[in-house]
Order: sequence, then structure tokens, then C-alpha cells
Amino acid sequence: MHQKRADVPLAVFIKHFLIGIFGSAQIRALPLARYVLGRIIHHSQN
Repeated sequence: MHQKRADVPLAVFIKHFLIGIFGSAQIRALPLARYVLGRIIHHSQN
């Protein structure tokens, strides 16, 4: 059961990673969402 030791840092890393993304979302999410949606819409029209 050595994997339990790796699960905690991994969960902490994922949590901080998501917090970092959503924390900076107020600054980047809107332009990034527009860019991604623009790309998706552009590719689905072709």
C-alpha cells in the first residue's frame, strides 16, 4: 500500500493546480474561452 503516500501529494498538486487555474480565471478565462470556442466553432463549420 505504498501508493497511499503518492495519493496525498498528487491530490494536493491537483487541488493547487485547479485553484491556480480558477484563481486566475477572472483574468484569463474569458479571452481563453472565446479563443477556444472560436476554434471549436471554426473547426465544426469546416
